[in-house]
Amino acid sequence: MTFAKELWDGNFPITLEITPPKTSKPTVLLRRASLLKSVSSAVNIIHRPNRQSSLAAALELQKSHIEPIWHLTVGGKSRNTIQTEIENAQAVGLENILCLLGDNTSKGDLKVHETITLLREKLSPSLIATAFDQYQEKSNKYGILSRKIAAGATCIWTQPVLESRKLQKEAERLKSTYPDTLIIAMAMPLIRGDQLARITERLKIPEQPNLENRINAGENEAWKVFDETVLDLATSPYIDGLAIMTFETDPKPQIGERIITSLKLAKNATQGA
Repeated sequence: MTFAKELWDGNFPITLEITPPKTSKPTVLLRRASLLKSVSSAVNIIHRPNRQSSLAAALELQKSHIEPIWHLTVGGKSRNTIQTEIENAQAVGLENILCLLGDNTSKGDLKVHETITLLREKLSPSLIATAFDQYQEKSNKYGILSRKIAAGATCIWTQPVLESRKLQKEAERLKSTYPDTLIIAMAMPLIRGDQLARITERLKIPEQPNLENRINAGENEAWKVFDETVLDLATSPYIDGLAIMTFETDPKPQIGERIITSLKLAKNATQGA
């Protein structure tokens, strides 16, 4: 069953978000993509400057029979570049796209909602997702999101959830406005205080003093925080799936095993409810 079908069928699928290597290294890419073993239904690949492109990595994963989610970034790109990327994706039948601005925030020829329209016309994939920052306080963020959904986005992808109450409130509003739109919440284990500090700074997330105190209490407490976050998201009536991201670019297998434990705990709790 495909990732998109699992979502539409209400199966609460898990996707793993990874960073590709700097150049094409299939062994490294496959190792990162296999962190959660068979627990993840798909692997979404971040697009970062000076690394293998998300599209190229997605094509490699698809050849290895791993379902990819391509990050199509539009910042700083020309219309021709975007059209060529879409044509390349169409040639191999990529079915899942997360369309977003990306790290390059300079103006390109197309905005995200315009690119989503192009995707719908030229590729018509099973899943077109768009990013949503639940921490952002700009008054026009819902207007921007509305244009993306009107253009054809059927899935909303959040920023890492550090404190689930904020997202739950936003997700309730999103579902009331866009009841047919799916929401994927991103969960990220942070097991040291410096990891939390770097993530909040990079993503411009408000300080989380209570979370900071718990993480600084030690690794066991930090993993307990992650367990609770995953459970909150898995039992939410507004969240349709999870995207797992790790702080480390190339995490050790033990990190993957511990994440799997958190996911199994949440699954057991929901089945027993």
